[in-house]
Amino acid sequence: MLSAEICGSDGGEVLESFAPTKFSLRVLAEGPPRPGANPCLDWSRDGTLYVAENAPDGTSGIVAWDVARGTARTVALNLPAPRLHFLAAGSGDLLLLGYSPTTDKPGQAGIVKKGFLQPAFPSGPAVFGALASERVFLGDWRSAVCLTTEGKRLWRLKGKSLNLGATGTVVTLDRKKLALYDPLTYDPRKTWSLPNKSGVPYAVRRRALVIEEQTLTAVFADHVIERRLSRGADPIASPSLRHVVQVAKDDAMPVIDVRTGETVTIALPPALTQMRTLGVSWSPSGRRLALAAGTGELYLLEGE
Repeated sequence: MLSAEICGSDGGEVLESFAPTKFSLRVLAEGPPRPGANPCLDWSRDGTLYVAENAPDGTSGIVAWDVARGTARTVALNLPAPRLHFLAAGSGDLLLLGYSPTTDKPGQAGIVKKGFLQPAFPSGPAVFGALASERVFLGDWRSAVCLTTEGKRLWRLKGKSLNLGATGTVVTLDRKKLALYDPLTYDPRKTWSLPNKSGVPYAVRRRALVIEEQTLTAVFADHVIERRLSRGADPIASPSLRHVVQVAKDDAMPVIDVRTGETVTIALPPALTQMRTLGVSWSPSGRRLALAAGTGELYLLEGE
């Protein structure tokens, strides 16, 4: 499914055909509290869930979960990354780690290979990133850059409001125009006119979302859908943009079907209401959502 998106043969339709209609929450792992763990999560294409956490001694470690078997293995330990920002999984155990070397410096990113953190890319601040098609994509809401894994810059894009998808697709929003850019050719894939829109944009090949404080605007093909969101919750869109979850500080998590507007409310355990230590990541198929709390618990929201 991700290959279809990378190669340009899918507009989200393949992913959406796998979109679940029901969800349930289960515990994948329980452990002792880890204050300051700041978990970062991402899924590989083969369904492996990677979890990076800060350690009390100022280093970081990464484990890989086989969610079907409920087992984990260590990928890396004692990484010199004292403040984590994001984790992006590539093929095998090739990982991209976003971090700050000290608490007062902006984020940067480096490859984790064979258990070791490679030198940071000279690309400027890195708030989010992706690994796809043997390329590295980094961004910071105002700009995005595409690099080879050796650090050679291939292109850079700037925008007033910018976001980056898991396959390197870049979406920009400038209040009047929403535009998607191909990660391999750096060409515009699709543009829409959305006057007076602001917020955080999300996109796959031929569809997009713009999430404002309490409004979600979805663009599917040539029609626009608007949905209302709950106040004070953090919205996270699935890879197909079919579902949006809102992880709030209370004991319930709405899962919104963007197409129909139907909302399913999932009861959350106390560990997942601690937003300051929560890591969240959708699986590539959009059928699983991993949630990690710094209290040691790891949960899966699974679709049927």
